[in-house]
Amino acid sequence: MVSSLFYGLVGYLLWINLRRRWRWTWLIPVITALIVLCIGLSRIYLGVHYPSDVLAGFAAGTAVWTGCVMGVHTIDHHHSDRLGV
Repeated sequence: MVSSLFYGLVGYLLWINLRRRWRWTWLIPVITALIVLCIGLSRIYLGVHYPSDVLAGFAAGTAVWTGCVMGVHTIDHHHSDRLGV
């Protein structure tokens, strides 16, 4: 759960800040998804978690990530309104 939230949020923040400056921005979500997937698969492979645990962690991490993204958008919207942008 924490890896999907942390790396997902870092990937999202990189994407929104680099999308107008870097041509290969589409690589950021792909690499982020691969990192999170590899971490989840490694947890199953090492026998630390069952596959259902990993899927539940992905679901919970994605739910919290969605809340964080909504918060970032809300803060950005209110910040741009204050600046008159």
